[in-house]
Amino acid sequence: MLTEAQVARYRRDGYLFPFPALSPAELAQCNNGLARFEHWLGQRVNQGDFRWRSASYVFLPWVDALVRHPRILDAVEDLIGPDILVYTATWFIKEAHSAAFAAWHQDATYFGLLPNDRHVTAWVALSDAGAEAGCMEVVSSAGRPRQMRHAALRLANSINGAGQAIVERFEESGAALMELARPIHDAGGGGGPISL
Repeated sequence: MLTEAQVARYRRDGYLFPFPALSPAELAQCNNGLARFEHWLGQRVNQGDFRWRSASYVFLPWVDALVRHPRILDAVEDLIGPDILVYTATWFIKEAHSAAFAAWHQDATYFGLLPNDRHVTAWVALSDAGAEAGCMEVVSSAGRPRQMRHAALRLANSINGAGQAIVERFEESGAALMELARPIHDAGGGGGPISL
């Protein structure tokens, strides 16, 4: 699915986007499934117990189908090969005009997967994710990926469970907004700082 140039860009920057993923019908199925899930919870996913925000592919068949979607897996396979383990699927929902945010962080820091350069985060947008909506923002690893020091800062309004954040200095200039209009997805890796 990916060209050699795209793979090289991912290796240099630690992120790559966007890629067509879901058809309008598939997107509607996902949004309907999310609505049913929230109805069952009796509240929005991001307002409920954290245990319902992670690994929902274990108990929601439509999420299981989403994490196995061929167009998503084809892009991931081009980056790390065919031996793919879905470690988790987490809901990061930021409602319009809310104070919710995610501080600069690297996903691989908390997963404990080694080697962490084989880790890929595939973000699937179920709604438009533009700058005004608080889309993901990334900084290139500039060909020198490394895990940075993080701490659980318990930041108020953080959508990360413990308010995790990078606690060492890094160059934020040149940050890219990963604006996505549905239905597309991007792939972010463990090498560069990623804000979800």
